[in-house]
Amino acid sequence: MKFPEIPVGKAFLIKGEHYTRVGPVTARRESDGSVRMIPRSTLVTPDVPDARGAGDPRSARPGWIDEALRAYERVLIESLAPDGGEPQRHAEVDSAIRRARQAFDRAASSTGPQMNANERK
Repeated sequence: MKFPEIPVGKAFLIKGEHYTRVGPVTARRESDGSVRMIPRSTLVTPDVPDARGAGDPRSARPGWIDEALRAYERVLIESLAPDGGEPQRHAEVDSAIRRARQAFDRAASSTGPQMNANERK
């Protein structure tokens, strides 16, 4: 599959690295939060929970949580930096979302496994 086939907000892999599409030609690398342009011809693989390592805090939580976070991020990006917006504004929005995601991942990795069935619904 090529990069343009991945919807904005969806996760994917390039050469084993996890990315999230954040704009028409841009993606955020999960490991360091950097945003880079991705050529339209780049071959990518949709990210699935099984592709994540056991040390990844996202691997222990239900997939619907990551899907909900990506939907939330997508709405924020579309609202605060429509059509990619000005490069500086897009960078500010992306940085804020990255910090929020990292905070969520830290909190989820310390409390996620202790959730009971009622809290997951």
